[in-house]
Amino acid sequence: IASIARANAELAAPVAMLAGSAGLSREASCAMLVATPSAILRNTEPTYLDQVHTAIVDEADMLLDGGFVADVTRILDFLCPRVSNSAMRRLSKEGKTLEDGQAELPRQPAQVLFAAATLPDWKGDKVKSVVRTLRKRFPDAENIATEQLHKQSRAASHDWIDLGRGASQDDTHAALLELLRGERRGLRTMVFCNTVRDATTAHEFLREEGLHSALLLHKEVPPGERAAALAKLASLPSLDAEAIENGEWVLVCTDIAARY
Repeated sequence: IASIARANAELAAPVAMLAGSAGLSREASCAMLVATPSAILRNTEPTYLDQVHTAIVDEADMLLDGGFVADVTRILDFLCPRVSNSAMRRLSKEGKTLEDGQAELPRQPAQVLFAAATLPDWKGDKVKSVVRTLRKRFPDAENIATEQLHKQSRAASHDWIDLGRGASQDDTHAALLELLRGERRGLRTMVFCNTVRDATTAHEFLREEGLHSALLLHKEVPPGERAAALAKLASLPSLDAEAIENGEWVLVCTDIAARY
């Protein structure tokens, strides 16, 4: 949030940031508001967004799933009102069209842009699909993608260790340690884990095994410490023997690291 606000600081139009517990005064004025969905609802009401003409939902794959989707839906329902089925039935009886119903809406829908590196399209009735949610809510939406989307970076190397289905955590950790003490020793390495708990457990394991300076990054790590960990990993010079032994070149993280 802060990085987006800083990137737009040189614009002639004023930019405001709304996140965490910090609110905006009723007298505050801005041309661009950079905010988290929960902060908007916690500090304001959707009706305060009446003058918003364009909304950008960044990291849409995350915000349209899990604990975020209810807040995002509430905001979008205000910004993009729709003609309800009951209203359409009434209009039909009156001999009116969808355009007539849209003219009766409390406001004209805002333009909405959804940005995401991935948009899960799960199959089956028992799982939520971000793609199907978007198609249902915005049937006329256009999809724009770059040629490099989902292309593997040539600068990144990947090591895959198949432990077999049902491998225990001990086996996973042992395989990870073998890799880090072997061919990856001393090379800058990011170890991605599925959850905060998995990342914390793996980080503690590595520290117990002698990699005392291994770095950690997940959503419960304070933002300043996250940025410092990534900066340290990115700027590592040639490491001495002690730094290599202590694992200063290893960052254990969740996918939040890929969003920096």
